Amino acid sequence: MAKRTALEFYRKRQTVESLATERPQSLKSVYDIINSSIAGLEERLDMLMTSYYGADETLDNQLKRWLPLVSTVLRQGKTMELVCKDQIEEFYIKHDNLLERSPFCQDNLDEFYDVINHITDSVNDGFSPIASSVEELVGFMAKYLRSFSTADGDRYLETCTNYEKQKTDLERAILLNIKNIFLMLQKFEEECLTINHFDYISKELAERHGCIHTPILIVFPTACENIRNAFTGIRKWLTADASYVEYLEHDYIDLEQKRELQLREFKELQLKVSSFEYKFKALQKEINQISSELNRLKPKEQAIDKNEKQLSTVHKSVSVDLEIKLFRLTEMKQTTPRDRNRQFKEQLERLNTEINLLKDQRPKLDRSITDIQSKKSWIAERKMDKVEKERLLEEVKVERRKVKKLTRKCEVEIQRINECLQRLKVVKAKKTSEEILRKIFHNLPTVSRNIQCNRGKIDKIDRAFNIVARYIDSDWTKLYWQLPFYPARGEETKRQDIEDIIQNCVRHTAEDEAKLGLAKWRRLHTRVTMATLTDALTAIKRKDIVDQIKKELKPSPKRLVNPKLYRTVHFPDIPVFDCRVF
Repeated sequence: MAKRTALEFYRKRQTVESLATERPQSLKSVYDIINSSIAGLEERLDMLMTSYYGADETLDNQLKRWLPLVSTVLRQGKTMELVCKDQIEEFYIKHDNLLERSPFCQDNLDEFYDVINHITDSVNDGFSPIASSVEELVGFMAKYLRSFSTADGDRYLETCTNYEKQKTDLERAILLNIKNIFLMLQKFEEECLTINHFDYISKELAERHGCIHTPILIVFPTACENIRNAFTGIRKWLTADASYVEYLEHDYIDLEQKRELQLREFKELQLKVSSFEYKFKALQKEINQISSELNRLKPKEQAIDKNEKQLSTVHKSVSVDLEIKLFRLTEMKQTTPRDRNRQFKEQLERLNTEINLLKDQRPKLDRSITDIQSKKSWIAERKMDKVEKERLLEEVKVERRKVKKLTRKCEVEIQRINECLQRLKVVKAKKTSEEILRKIFHNLPTVSRNIQCNRGKIDKIDRAFNIVARYIDSDWTKLYWQLPFYPARGEETKRQDIEDIIQNCVRHTAEDEAKLGLAKWRRLHTRVTMATLTDALTAIKRKDIVDQIKKELKPSPKRLVNPKLYRTVHFPDIPVFDCRVF
């Protein structure tokens, strides 16, 4: 058998009848078939209108000829309006019962009956094949002219959702216009047809020709208008479907541009996050250094305070003694006797010596107190530095949280745009593929059943690690200390692990550090289980993360599969005749 060539050969032109038995050659061929069918139906509608009105007549001339007759019959029947077919039968019954006293003219009544039959027969017989053809076309359009989307979706998929809504609305409007044609006759024959059952265009037509009380006379032009509305709806549907791919391409280009802007913004936010992370860690390191320094100086500070109290006491006593001795010296000088004896001279000399000693001792005490106060002021400055840096740390923490939130939003937005781009690509590929038409014709699924087979699978522990890293923040170091290791690792080794992770992730977030720490634990610990992880989280008082893990990793409920149904087929007893010849 010869190989199939890449060039498709079609020996015949497809029609509406062939769409039911063979797949369309392409989407354009569907457009051409439906357009040619609509053109043929419009010709049939023109022929139907010609047969209804006549070759040279119009609606105005026909109504001018019918209205006097209908008004006469209604006046003879003593009624104001004609709303149902039962009234005509009542006219005939009344005419047959009264005979010579009948108010009706037999010729007028027969002609009136012929007019009503002409209207109902023209609508029933003339529009039935056209309506069937329109319904068949709508069925083919609903089958092949698909949006491959739902009516509800992402805002970025507005073209897909709008086309699906438009397609649904047009299909409903087309079928409603077809249904209303025969609904008018059904109302007239079975219930009651009034002018309120028509739309405003038909009401204006009835008012213009004076047919408000006889709406049956405008049923045929209303049916023609409904059919034209159906044709218009079909053409709008075809136009929307033909431009669907073009709009998808525009949306794809716009989304790619938006993604570029979002990626640029995301990189800027990442740099801001890295900057805040660096500031946060630098401040945290400085605060830790100051805290350790103050803790180391705490005993010395207590000794300085004690020494200051002692020196203050000594300085005070020296100052008091000096004042007293100076006062005594002044008194002795004022009360100096004329003949200074030896004892007075010795007392004066001893007092001067003591005063000089106190004066020499006082500057040393002043210097010691000054040194102690400078040391205390330096410690107070360090404490103030710590308070100021803690305040800056809180500000950086708040700003970092805000920037992280914006970064996360931007990341989610990029992911959303990527998903929408992928969705647009899939819809466009389906819309432009001729293989889809074959699948639709043979009722094959248009979506691959193994669509998720190529996606990377994440095991339960990795998912739990992602949850822990998302919520644990700076407590990951406590968790790392709490996690068991087999083979065992010493405290110094664990401390070195934490320092290495922090050193390598200076400009990374705490979430990245936590992921690295958990990955290292899984690599070094040969007995990693979910229970071990949750026990360690509980030990560091992070039960909230354990609850979050249980919530997000909760297994989906199993589907209840209905048991396979077996149907028992009972065969009837078949009579058997013995046809042997004896």
